Amino acid sequence: MHYLNIIIKGRKNKLSSLKSLAKKIIQKYINMLGKLNSVEIEEVLTHQIIGRIACHANDMSYIVPISYAYDGECIYARTFEGLKINLMRKNPGVCFQTDVMKNMANWKSVIAWEEYKEPTKESEGMKGYKN
Repeated sequence: MHYLNIIIKGRKNKLSSLKSLAKKIIQKYINMLGKLNSVEIEEVLTHQIIGRIACHANDMSYIVPISYAYDGECIYARTFEGLKINLMRKNPGVCFQTDVMKNMANWKSVIAWEEYKEPTKESEGMKGYKN
């Protein structure tokens, strides 16, 4: 864990109150660390609609927010031709991340590493978006 030292010149009393606040924030941070169980993971994936997809090819990494749908098995996203599609075609190994945040000390994050696959039929690509 890295700690941030905050220096405010000429404000010694504020510095001590900042240190006290930092200790409280760090303690909350330490308390919130943990591993989600499978039910919590499914809950986050099911109830969120925005995630981030990271891809890498040709010595270039790229991360971008996407809207997505989750059907309990696969994550589906729609996009236009562009940089991320080109990168994922070259290297289909991707990382997907989404989170839910109530406040700075109460949040959950899900990260998944998978293979990018393009649908072979229009209906297959829309499967995750049906109500």
